[in-house]
Amino acid sequence: MTAHVDPRFGATLRQLREQAGLSLRALAQLTHRGKSHLHELENGSKAATFETARHLDQALNAGGRLARLVAAPVDHEASDRWSGRPTPRPVGRSRMAPSPCMGSVRWNVADCRRTGPGAQAGTAGA
Repeated sequence: MTAHVDPRFGATLRQLREQAGLSLRALAQLTHRGKSHLHELENGSKAATFETARHLDQALNAGGRLARLVAAPVDHEASDRWSGRPTPRPVGRSRMAPSPCMGSVRWNVADCRRTGPGAQAGTAGA
C-alpha cells in the first residue's frame, strides 16, 4: 500500500506547529515522534504516512488539514478482488506457466476460470 503526499505538507506542518507555539522538540514529545523525523517531514526529505498525518492533525488540532494532504493508502490487491478483476501475476520469460488448475500446459485464463483450482480439466459443466 502506498500513499501520495502533497508537496505542501511540510510547509503546512511547520505553519501549524508554529501557530500552536510549539518547537520541534515539544511536538516530538507530544506525538512520540523523533525531532529529526518531524524536521524531515517539514523540509520534505521524508514523506508522511497517512497515520502520521492523522496523529499530527490530532496533536495540532488541525481539523484534518494534514491528513487531507496525504492521500489514503490504496490496497490495489483488495480493490481488484472486490471489483472481480484478476490480480496480475508475474509470469517468467516463457508463455508456459504452471497453473494450479491446468498443470504445466499453456495457462489459459478462460479454462482456469471454468475448471477452478483443483478441478479436473474437461469436467467443467459436467
